[in-house]
Amino acid sequence: LKKYGGWNLKACDMYWKFDKDVVLAAVSNHGMTLEHVASSLKANKEVVLAALKADPKAFEHASDTLKEDPDVLKAYNGGNVNTKMFESEGNSSMTNKKDGSGENTAFIEEEEKIEDIKEKS
Repeated sequence: LKKYGGWNLKACDMYWKFDKDVVLAAVSNHGMTLEHVASSLKANKEVVLAALKADPKAFEHASDTLKEDPDVLKAYNGGNVNTKMFESEGNSSMTNKKDGSGENTAFIEEEEKIEDIKEKS
């Protein structure tokens, strides 16, 4: 994976998609590989943070629980945990958006979620 790139995890046997060390190496190299890892590792904070560091767009493949984690939101939003998030058309998961400056932004309609995140940080 290191030699050919983390995206090659997609073609690997399921066994390797459950191996945390292999997955960490893959997502650190190619964040969007998070799409192809075992669900249990999509819920692993260390794995998701490594993927976000490599590519913030990997956020869409993180578990729903981690999408509300303050550290994950900071990594996704360039350190801004108070950014509002939105629900995309017919999709309750958060969606990657960029503003004019190129920074990641997101919006949520429910103000309670924002307040919960502020309290946790």
